[in-house]
Amino acid sequence: MTREELYGHLNDRYHILPERERQRIIRFYDDLFEKALAEGRTEREVMEALGYPEEPASSPVSRFFSQWPARFKRSLVRCALGGSYLIFVFGPWAFVFTLFLVIGTLSLSLVLSPFALLYLFIEPAPVLMHISTGAPLLFFLSMLLLGLGLWIGWFALRVTRRLSVLTRQYVQSNRKLIRDANSL
Repeated sequence: MTREELYGHLNDRYHILPERERQRIIRFYDDLFEKALAEGRTEREVMEALGYPEEPASSPVSRFFSQWPARFKRSLVRCALGGSYLIFVFGPWAFVFTLFLVIGTLSLSLVLSPFALLYLFIEPAPVLMHISTGAPLLFFLSMLLLGLGLWIGWFALRVTRRLSVLTRQYVQSNRKLIRDANSL
């Protein structure tokens, strides 16, 4: 087996990895060849030291998994993704969803509070009869609460949209991993 055949074999073997990672692996082997050739070894000696033409030097984990049937590998990938989803994604996502539900409720209450204050001026209560001198202050306070509620609502909406985009990208990357596992 020649060096180019080895690189083709490595590309085929690690087709699941991103292109950049495959190129990094090939550069690693290329550096090994260059160092060995500089020390006076031949390509054949380097190939034999790596375990070729029989089996390339691989990690014990990849040798262990290479013995499993493809259907079991797909099931393992699905279980690992499902378990990691429950631990690392669903818990924090549920917390963030609840947090933004609370923030949305706060925003709605802040937006509606000025209308409650205005109602108090339309239907004067006995308590408000003697604080009519504070009407400008109450109006300012009600507008402040309205603005704060609108700002919090706008912020929560922006963050929620971004989180939905990130969630969609995460689900798509998991689908791609499962699809690539199906090709094993």
